Amino acid sequence: MKYTMTFGMIHKVANNIVEIFLDENSVFNIETYKEYREFINQNFEKPYGVIINQVNKADFDNDVVTPIVKNEDVAGIASVTYWRDNERVAKRFINLAQDHRLPMRTFSAYQLGRMKARQWLELEILKQSENV
Repeated sequence: MKYTMTFGMIHKVANNIVEIFLDENSVFNIETYKEYREFINQNFEKPYGVIINQVNKADFDNDVVTPIVKNEDVAGIASVTYWRDNERVAKRFINLAQDHRLPMRTFSAYQLGRMKARQWLELEILKQSENV
């Protein structure tokens, strides 16, 4: 199922895996995060994994990193990149979040990245579920 949001689209890959597509040139900020969290809390099982599908060029505000990585319901974040700019955005996020326990990885879309991201998230969700 795909859902249209003010910031882009959310795809329900599984009951515990969400895929986010941000609109072209959009910025994920605190307001966007609140809308996203409300939707996730109503529609996904916990723990859940997040695939950020960076098919469009988009960015995030630095102040949104902390609430994202401190959310204990998130088992991992996988970023699927298509462009060098996307890779830089993903690496900046990981660098800002490096002091937190949240597993994060980037995958190249041109090397079966979306499939690999989903497989990796399924393992991270399983690990977190076993630790609960």
